[in-house]
Amino acid sequence: MLGLVLGSGGGGSSISANKKVGPTTTTLNAAFLQAQSAYKDYVTRLENILQQSTAGRSQVASLVSEAENNCAVNPQGAASQIQSVIANRTSVLNQLAGLTQGPNAGAQNLYSLLQQSLQSSINADNQYAAWMTNLYNDYYSIYNTCDYGGFIPTADPSFQMAQADDANSTTVKTQFVNAFNPVATEFGLQTWDASNF
Repeated sequence: MLGLVLGSGGGGSSISANKKVGPTTTTLNAAFLQAQSAYKDYVTRLENILQQSTAGRSQVASLVSEAENNCAVNPQGAASQIQSVIANRTSVLNQLAGLTQGPNAGAQNLYSLLQQSLQSSINADNQYAAWMTNLYNDYYSIYNTCDYGGFIPTADPSFQMAQADDANSTTVKTQFVNAFNPVATEFGLQTWDASNF
């Protein structure tokens, strides 16, 4: 009789009621896939912002080269064009600021590095614009020649400051792409170089 009591009735159900059931493999997989999907969506949005900043990079490099090369471009006009690049990059930076917080620490780190990258680019662009304005006001408009009256354009202090900001921008962008590219590869997205944006 004792064996029958233990094998049935309250004893058996009592043990079952106290037993803790952990998450199943299916539940864990679903949570992981959902987290990965949110991460990929966020990184894709960051990449869209990167795409918008690519044109500004090549435009600034071209304008700097032309202004440096015996004013192959009017420095006043070049400064105006760089201001449009600055406005575009500021708009892109504002778009980034409008993103919700990243879904994990990796996404938040990418956000922070991209924000720093864009801001450092704007800082460099502002210095290049100041340099071009100086070239126009102090040399081009006075001598009205494309050799700036013999002045070496890169000797202007604003150019030196622009170069320093540009170097800092490249450093931060390198940190960003080093963090971004492995994630982009995992999700089948485009990888980037620091000189691309």
